[in-house]
Amino acid sequence: MGYRLDRFVEEIRSRMPLREEVRALRLAPGVPVLHLVRTAYAADGRAVEVWDGVMSSDVYVLSSEHGYRPSPLRSGMSPPRR
Repeated sequence: MGYRLDRFVEEIRSRMPLREEVRALRLAPGVPVLHLVRTAYAADGRAVEVWDGVMSSDVYVLSSEHGYRPSPLRSGMSPPRR
């Protein structure tokens, strides 16, 4: 596609499966699913790819690694005000 990917945003939800998902994934009764939507953004901020998937929660492990890039708007971290 020719886009330089800059970042990904993931939304992960745990929920009970739809009837069609129980059949398609051959789930045992009572097993929840993980619904993951991952959007990849190009350097210009344009969304260039979306992956939308449903997985059985008893056989998948989701793992992520996050780098740290200081924000130009805020340097350092402060505890929340109470």
